Amino acid sequence: MRHLLLVSIALAVSTPALARPSSAIPQFDAAQICHATSNLGLGDDQSFATCMRDETEAKNQLAKDWTSYAADVRSRCSAETRIGGSPSYVELSTCLDMDKSVTELEKADRTLDSGMDLSSNKATDPYTVLRQQGEQ
Repeated sequence: MRHLLLVSIALAVSTPALARPSSAIPQFDAAQICHATSNLGLGDDQSFATCMRDETEAKNQLAKDWTSYAADVRSRCSAETRIGGSPSYVELSTCLDMDKSVTELEKADRTLDSGMDLSSNKATDPYTVLRQQGEQ
């Protein structure tokens, strides 16, 4: 029992960032990811300097826009970006932008559907509609 309590306390103390989303932009080692990607020898010839410029621009833009994203989205994207051990500001920015785009599309879809009765999951048969119109 005492061991379980100690483990619980250790987990609570060691993972505060997972327990509540931070309002500060996460800190990544851009140089590490840029060294790794520039050493891959990919066909796009992305140099270390180009990578660092992209990461710096992404970080600066994130710093400006960070609080405009919902806390749960920031938290999820930050966690997803860390998967694999080489987080990137460009990747984080892409995740946040994709979420924002999906949210906007869903909102637009709801707006288009707002005039329709979506309470039932049944699609109206077009022949039934034509027959009902002919009976009037």
